[in-house]
Amino acid sequence: MLDENGECVGYRGVDRDITARKEAERRQQQLLDIIEASPDFIATAVVNGKTMYLNPAARQMMGIASEQNVPFASWNPPWARELIEKERIATAIQTGRWKGETAILKQDGTETPVSQMIVAHKSENGAVQFFSTIARDISETKELEKKISHQALYDSLTDLPNRRFLHQRLSQLMKRAENEQKAALLFMDLDNFKQINDTLGHDFGDRLLQHIAIRLTSCLHEEAFICRYGGDEFIIVLERIDSENDIQQAIHRIFQACSQPIEIGGHAVEVTWSIGVSVYPDHGTDEAKLIKRADQKMYKAKRQGKNATVFY
Repeated sequence: MLDENGECVGYRGVDRDITARKEAERRQQQLLDIIEASPDFIATAVVNGKTMYLNPAARQMMGIASEQNVPFASWNPPWARELIEKERIATAIQTGRWKGETAILKQDGTETPVSQMIVAHKSENGAVQFFSTIARDISETKELEKKISHQALYDSLTDLPNRRFLHQRLSQLMKRAENEQKAALLFMDLDNFKQINDTLGHDFGDRLLQHIAIRLTSCLHEEAFICRYGGDEFIIVLERIDSENDIQQAIHRIFQACSQPIEIGGHAVEVTWSIGVSVYPDHGTDEAKLIKRADQKMYKAKRQGKNATVFY
Protein backbone atom coordinates (compact mmCIF):
# COMPACT_ATOMS: atom_id res chain seq x y z
CA MET A 1 0.00 0.00 0.00
CA LEU A 2 1.35 3.40 -0.97
CA ASP A 3 0.77 6.73 0.70
CA GLU A 4 -0.07 9.92 -1.17
CA ASN A 5 3.61 10.48 -1.85
CA GLY A 6 3.98 7.06 -3.40
CA GLU A 7 5.87 5.58 -0.52
CA CYS A 8 5.19 1.99 0.55
CA VAL A 9 3.61 1.99 3.96
CA GLY A 10 2.46 -1.64 4.10
CA TYR A 11 1.08 -4.50 2.04
CA ARG A 12 -2.09 -6.38 1.61
CA GLY A 13 -2.08 -9.90 0.09
CA VAL A 14 -3.06 -13.54 0.24
CA ASP A 15 -0.60 -16.22 1.35
CA ARG A 16 -1.23 -19.85 0.55
CA ASP A 17 0.41 -22.80 2.25
CA ILE A 18 2.13 -24.88 -0.48
CA THR A 19 3.73 -27.41 1.84
CA ALA A 20 1.64 -30.27 0.40
CA ARG A 21 2.48 -29.28 -3.16
CA LYS A 22 6.18 -29.07 -2.40
CA GLU A 23 6.05 -32.46 -0.70
CA ALA A 24 4.29 -33.93 -3.75
CA GLU A 25 6.95 -32.39 -6.01
CA ARG A 26 9.68 -33.81 -3.80
CA ARG A 27 8.15 -37.28 -3.92
CA GLN A 28 7.69 -37.00 -7.68
CA GLN A 29 11.36 -36.09 -8.05
CA GLN A 30 12.35 -39.00 -5.82
CA LEU A 31 10.30 -41.34 -8.00
CA LEU A 32 11.90 -39.94 -11.14
CA ASP A 33 15.35 -40.39 -9.60
CA ILE A 34 14.52 -44.02 -8.85
CA ILE A 35 13.25 -44.59 -12.39
CA GLU A 36 16.31 -42.92 -13.89
CA ALA A 37 18.64 -45.04 -11.75
CA SER A 38 16.75 -48.31 -12.28
CA PRO A 39 18.64 -51.06 -14.16
CA ASP A 40 15.33 -52.14 -15.71
CA PHE A 41 13.90 -50.99 -19.03
CA ILE A 42 11.20 -48.38 -18.23
CA ALA A 43 9.27 -46.56 -20.91
CA THR A 44 5.95 -44.88 -21.66
CA ALA A 45 4.12 -44.71 -24.96
CA VAL A 46 0.87 -43.19 -26.14
CA VAL A 47 -1.88 -45.28 -27.69
CA ASN A 48 -0.54 -45.06 -31.26
CA GLY A 49 2.80 -46.48 -30.11
CA LYS A 50 4.89 -43.31 -30.09
CA THR A 51 7.35 -43.35 -27.20
CA MET A 52 7.21 -40.49 -24.73
CA TYR A 53 9.91 -41.56 -22.29
CA LEU A 54 12.82 -43.98 -22.03
CA ASN A 55 14.95 -44.22 -18.92
CA PRO A 56 18.75 -44.59 -19.25
CA ALA A 57 18.59 -48.39 -18.94
CA ALA A 58 16.01 -48.50 -21.72
CA ARG A 59 18.18 -46.29 -23.91
CA GLN A 60 21.13 -48.58 -23.31
CA MET A 61 19.10 -51.71 -24.10
CA MET A 62 17.81 -50.05 -27.27
CA GLY A 63 21.33 -49.05 -28.30
CA ILE A 64 20.67 -45.31 -28.01
CA ALA A 65 23.52 -43.13 -26.78
CA SER A 66 22.73 -41.17 -23.62
CA GLU A 67 23.54 -37.88 -25.34
CA GLN A 68 21.55 -38.72 -28.47
CA ASN A 69 18.49 -36.50 -28.89
CA VAL A 70 15.44 -38.63 -29.65
CA PRO A 71 12.32 -36.88 -31.04
CA PHE A 72 9.94 -38.89 -28.88
CA ALA A 73 6.81 -37.15 -30.11
CA SER A 74 7.35 -38.45 -33.65
CA TRP A 75 9.37 -41.57 -32.92
CA ASN A 76 7.74 -44.98 -33.25
CA PRO A 77 10.40 -47.50 -32.15
CA PRO A 78 10.31 -51.24 -32.85
CA TRP A 79 9.63 -52.20 -29.24
CA ALA A 80 6.37 -50.23 -29.15
CA ARG A 81 5.15 -51.42 -32.57
CA GLU A 82 5.75 -55.04 -31.61
CA LEU A 83 3.65 -54.66 -28.48
CA ILE A 84 0.78 -53.01 -30.32
CA GLU A 85 0.73 -55.58 -33.09
CA LYS A 86 0.43 -58.49 -30.67
CA GLU A 87 -2.17 -59.50 -28.11
CA ARG A 88 -0.19 -58.13 -25.18
CA ILE A 89 -1.56 -54.61 -25.60
CA ALA A 90 -5.10 -55.93 -26.05
CA THR A 91 -4.76 -57.86 -22.79
CA ALA A 92 -3.39 -54.79 -21.00
CA ILE A 93 -6.34 -52.72 -22.23
CA GLN A 94 -8.86 -55.34 -21.17
CA THR A 95 -7.44 -56.27 -17.77
CA GLY A 96 -5.29 -53.26 -16.95
CA ARG A 97 -1.96 -55.02 -17.36
CA TRP A 98 -0.10 -57.78 -19.18
CA LYS A 99 2.84 -59.70 -17.77
CA GLY A 100 5.04 -62.32 -19.38
CA GLU A 101 8.26 -63.07 -21.22
CA THR A 102 9.00 -61.47 -24.54
CA ALA A 103 11.89 -59.66 -26.24
CA ILE A 104 12.91 -56.06 -26.75
CA LEU A 105 13.72 -55.41 -30.39
CA LYS A 106 16.72 -53.08 -30.56
CA GLN A 107 17.53 -50.47 -33.15
CA ASP A 108 20.01 -52.79 -34.89
CA GLY A 109 17.42 -55.56 -35.26
CA THR A 110 18.77 -57.81 -32.48
CA GLU A 111 16.59 -58.92 -29.59
CA THR A 112 17.06 -58.94 -25.83
CA PRO A 113 14.88 -61.47 -23.95
CA VAL A 114 13.01 -59.80 -21.10
CA SER A 115 10.44 -60.39 -18.39
CA GLN A 116 7.98 -57.58 -19.03
CA MET A 117 4.90 -55.92 -17.60
CA ILE A 118 2.70 -53.51 -19.55
CA VAL A 119 0.22 -51.26 -17.76
CA ALA A 120 -2.64 -49.46 -19.48
CA HIS A 121 -3.27 -46.10 -17.77
CA LYS A 122 -6.90 -45.03 -18.19
CA SER A 123 -8.92 -41.91 -17.57
CA GLU A 124 -12.01 -41.83 -15.38
CA ASN A 125 -14.20 -42.71 -18.36
CA GLY A 126 -12.09 -45.82 -19.10
CA ALA A 127 -10.24 -44.48 -22.14
CA VAL A 128 -6.57 -45.45 -22.38
CA GLN A 129 -4.37 -42.40 -22.05
CA PHE A 130 -0.96 -44.04 -22.32
CA PHE A 131 0.97 -47.25 -21.64
CA SER A 132 3.94 -47.83 -19.38
CA THR A 133 6.22 -50.83 -19.40
CA ILE A 134 8.88 -52.28 -17.14
CA ALA A 135 11.16 -54.97 -18.58
CA ARG A 136 14.05 -56.86 -17.04
CA ASP A 137 16.86 -58.39 -19.09
CA ILE A 138 16.76 -62.19 -18.64
CA SER A 139 19.52 -63.04 -21.10
CA GLU A 140 21.58 -64.85 -18.46
CA THR A 141 18.57 -66.87 -17.33
CA LYS A 142 17.76 -67.85 -20.90
CA GLU A 143 21.36 -68.87 -21.54
CA LEU A 144 21.28 -71.01 -18.41
CA GLU A 145 18.00 -72.60 -19.51
CA LYS A 146 19.51 -73.27 -22.92
CA LYS A 147 22.56 -74.86 -21.31
CA ILE A 148 20.42 -77.07 -19.07
CA SER A 149 18.25 -78.07 -22.03
CA HIS A 150 21.35 -78.89 -24.06
CA GLN A 151 22.72 -81.04 -21.25
CA ALA A 152 19.42 -82.90 -21.06
CA LEU A 153 19.27 -83.69 -24.78
CA TYR A 154 22.91 -84.03 -25.84
CA ASP A 155 25.63 -86.51 -24.98
CA SER A 156 28.31 -84.91 -22.81
CA LEU A 157 31.18 -86.78 -24.50
CA THR A 158 30.40 -86.40 -28.21
CA ASP A 159 27.88 -83.52 -28.12
CA LEU A 160 25.61 -85.61 -30.32
CA PRO A 161 21.90 -85.95 -29.49
CA ASN A 162 21.36 -88.53 -26.77
CA ARG A 163 18.78 -91.28 -26.28
CA ARG A 164 16.18 -88.90 -24.83
CA PHE A 165 16.48 -86.60 -27.84
CA LEU A 166 16.18 -89.62 -30.15
CA HIS A 167 12.88 -90.65 -28.56
CA GLN A 168 11.56 -87.12 -28.97
CA ARG A 169 12.60 -87.04 -32.62
CA LEU A 170 11.03 -90.42 -33.41
CA SER A 171 7.85 -89.47 -31.56
CA GLN A 172 7.58 -86.28 -33.61
CA LEU A 173 8.23 -88.22 -36.80
CA MET A 174 5.43 -90.67 -36.08
CA LYS A 175 2.93 -88.00 -35.02
CA ARG A 176 2.99 -86.49 -38.48
CA ALA A 177 -0.09 -88.36 -39.62
CA GLU A 178 -0.03 -86.60 -42.97
CA ASN A 179 3.59 -87.64 -43.58
CA GLU A 180 3.63 -90.65 -45.88
CA GLN A 181 7.36 -90.35 -46.50
CA LYS A 182 9.48 -93.27 -45.35
CA ALA A 183 12.30 -92.99 -42.84
CA ALA A 184 15.18 -95.33 -42.07
CA LEU A 185 16.71 -96.14 -38.69
CA LEU A 186 20.33 -97.32 -38.68
CA PHE A 187 21.48 -99.08 -35.50
CA MET A 188 25.29 -98.95 -35.56
CA ASP A 189 27.79 -100.62 -33.28
CA LEU A 190 31.57 -100.26 -33.46
CA ASP A 191 33.39 -103.51 -34.07
CA ASN A 192 35.99 -104.57 -31.49
CA PHE A 193 35.52 -101.47 -29.32
CA LYS A 194 35.95 -103.47 -26.10
CA GLN A 195 39.31 -104.72 -27.33
CA ILE A 196 40.38 -101.14 -28.12
CA ASN A 197 39.36 -100.03 -24.61
CA ASP A 198 41.14 -102.96 -22.98
CA THR A 199 44.31 -102.44 -25.01
CA LEU A 200 44.65 -98.66 -25.22
CA GLY A 201 42.56 -97.53 -22.26
CA HIS A 202 39.20 -95.88 -21.72
CA ASP A 203 40.55 -92.36 -22.28
CA PHE A 204 41.67 -93.43 -25.75
CA GLY A 205 38.24 -95.00 -26.31
CA ASP A 206 36.49 -91.77 -25.33
CA ARG A 207 38.64 -89.72 -27.69
CA LEU A 208 37.98 -92.26 -30.43
CA LEU A 209 34.21 -91.84 -29.98
CA GLN A 210 34.63 -88.07 -30.24
CA HIS A 211 36.53 -88.42 -33.53
CA ILE A 212 33.89 -90.80 -34.86
CA ALA A 213 31.11 -88.36 -33.96
CA ILE A 214 32.87 -85.66 -36.00
CA ARG A 215 33.28 -87.96 -38.99
CA LEU A 216 29.65 -89.08 -38.91
CA THR A 217 28.45 -85.49 -38.70
CA SER A 218 30.65 -84.40 -41.61
CA CYS A 219 29.71 -87.21 -43.98
CA LEU A 220 25.92 -87.14 -43.66
CA HIS A 221 23.50 -84.55 -44.91
CA GLU A 222 21.90 -82.12 -42.49
CA GLU A 223 18.61 -84.02 -42.56
CA ALA A 224 20.26 -87.04 -40.92
CA PHE A 225 19.69 -87.24 -37.17
CA ILE A 226 22.77 -88.73 -35.48
CA CYS A 227 22.45 -90.01 -31.93
CA ARG A 228 24.88 -91.62 -29.52
CA TYR A 229 22.58 -94.28 -28.14
CA GLY A 230 24.99 -95.47 -25.47
CA GLY A 231 28.52 -96.85 -25.17
CA ASP A 232 29.76 -97.50 -28.69
CA GLU A 233 26.24 -97.66 -30.16
CA PHE A 234 24.96 -94.97 -32.49
CA ILE A 235 21.57 -94.56 -34.14
CA ILE A 236 21.05 -92.55 -37.31
CA VAL A 237 17.60 -91.55 -38.55
CA LEU A 238 17.30 -90.77 -42.25
CA GLU A 239 14.07 -89.00 -43.14
CA ARG A 240 12.47 -88.58 -46.57
CA ILE A 241 13.72 -91.91 -47.91
CA ASP A 242 12.48 -92.73 -51.41
CA SER A 243 14.19 -96.10 -51.90
CA GLU A 244 16.66 -98.55 -50.40
CA ASN A 245 19.28 -96.94 -52.61
CA ASP A 246 19.07 -93.76 -50.48
CA ILE A 247 19.92 -95.83 -47.42
CA GLN A 248 22.75 -97.63 -49.19
CA GLN A 249 24.28 -94.32 -50.26
CA ALA A 250 24.22 -93.02 -46.69
CA ILE A 251 25.82 -96.22 -45.39
CA HIS A 252 28.46 -96.02 -48.12
CA ARG A 253 29.36 -92.50 -47.00
CA ILE A 254 29.60 -93.72 -43.39
CA PHE A 255 32.00 -96.53 -44.29
CA GLN A 256 34.03 -94.20 -46.49
CA ALA A 257 34.31 -91.55 -43.76
CA CYS A 258 35.51 -94.12 -41.25
CA SER A 259 37.77 -96.07 -43.63
CA GLN A 260 40.83 -93.93 -42.93
CA PRO A 261 42.65 -94.84 -39.69
CA ILE A 262 42.06 -92.53 -36.75
CA GLU A 263 45.28 -91.37 -35.09
CA ILE A 264 45.19 -90.51 -31.40
CA GLY A 265 48.25 -90.03 -29.23
CA GLY A 266 50.60 -91.87 -31.57
CA HIS A 267 48.21 -94.82 -32.07
CA ALA A 268 46.23 -95.40 -35.26
CA VAL A 269 43.10 -97.56 -35.30
CA GLU A 270 40.83 -98.59 -38.14
CA VAL A 271 37.12 -98.41 -37.45
CA THR A 272 34.49 -100.74 -38.86
CA TRP A 273 30.76 -100.96 -38.17
CA SER A 274 28.06 -103.56 -37.81
CA ILE A 275 24.80 -101.92 -38.92
CA GLY A 276 21.19 -103.03 -38.73
CA VAL A 277 18.44 -101.22 -40.62
CA SER A 278 14.71 -100.82 -40.09
CA VAL A 279 12.34 -98.71 -42.17
CA TYR A 280 9.33 -96.71 -41.03
CA PRO A 281 6.50 -97.58 -41.50
CA ASP A 282 7.38 -100.88 -43.25
CA HIS A 283 8.92 -102.50 -40.16
CA GLY A 284 6.87 -100.79 -37.48
CA THR A 285 4.97 -97.67 -36.59
CA ASP A 286 6.30 -97.21 -33.09
CA GLU A 287 9.84 -96.40 -32.01
CA ALA A 288 10.34 -99.46 -29.79
CA LYS A 289 9.67 -101.87 -32.68
CA LEU A 290 11.89 -99.94 -35.08
CA ILE A 291 14.81 -99.82 -32.64
CA LYS A 292 14.41 -103.46 -31.63
CA ARG A 293 14.33 -104.67 -35.22
CA ALA A 294 17.37 -102.60 -36.23
CA ASP A 295 19.19 -103.83 -33.11
CA GLN A 296 18.47 -107.45 -34.05
CA LYS A 297 19.76 -106.89 -37.58
CA MET A 298 22.89 -105.27 -36.20
CA TYR A 299 23.64 -108.37 -34.11
CA LYS A 300 23.03 -110.50 -37.19
CA ALA A 301 25.74 -108.44 -38.95
CA LYS A 302 28.04 -109.16 -35.98
CA ARG A 303 27.43 -112.89 -36.28
CA GLN A 304 28.10 -112.78 -40.01
CA GLY A 305 31.62 -111.47 -39.44
CA LYS A 306 31.18 -107.76 -38.63
CA ASN A 307 32.00 -104.82 -40.90
CA ALA A 308 28.64 -105.33 -42.60
CA THR A 309 25.08 -104.08 -42.93
CA VAL A 310 21.94 -106.21 -42.61
CA PHE A 311 18.61 -105.01 -43.99
CA TYR A 312 16.46 -108.13 -43.94
